Amino acid sequence: MTGKKIKIELLVFATLRDILGFSSKIIEIPSKITINQFLQYLRDNLQNGQEFYEAVFDKKRNEIRSHMRIIIDGHILLRHEIPTFQIQENCKTIAIFPPVGGG
Repeated sequence: MTGKKIKIELLVFATLRDILGFSSKIIEIPSKITINQFLQYLRDNLQNGQEFYEAVFDKKRNEIRSHMRIIIDGHILLRHEIPTFQIQENCKTIAIFPPVGGG
């Protein structure tokens, strides 16, 4: 994960917000990394990153948990897009949504 760094706004919701202690944060990440590499970067660089990573990523299946939603600059990534999607230099916002219950 070397190369140009970019600043993005990371938005997290519900239980993920509780784990990380924020709902929005500007962070600097390497550009042109995959979503999996992005999650690993968060795991290694954020307080409670390991707990966050385990909530979002299924290590046994080596993929994002099926109920998680990732939105890049307003575009909802479809399941088949996630493994190969690269975060580009013009990326501004990444939002991660766990399932949210209502009632």
